[in-house]
Amino acid sequence: MIEDFVVPFSSPAAAAPSNNNHNYYIVMICQHASPYEIVQLAIQDFWLVCIARFGDAPLVKCIGRWDVMCSYIPAHLHYILLELLTNA
Repeated sequence: MIEDFVVPFSSPAAAAPSNNNHNYYIVMICQHASPYEIVQLAIQDFWLVCIARFGDAPLVKCIGRWDVMCSYIPAHLHYILLELLTNA
């Protein structure tokens, strides 16, 4: 089962937006988090887990607006998305 695997973050900013500017952060909350970029990172990690466990991975498409920014905790959103994908 995929949930047997734990995918560690390579760094605390692993789920942070690519414009990793520390001025956007208040403690752990990123004021300009890109949900699209966080979803893409979760999809990549999901793909790696599937390849490691099963030798193949399903195609996952991210459809929606790519230009949206929000204030949120990127690592939390990444964790939730990775859990949803691995349990799907």
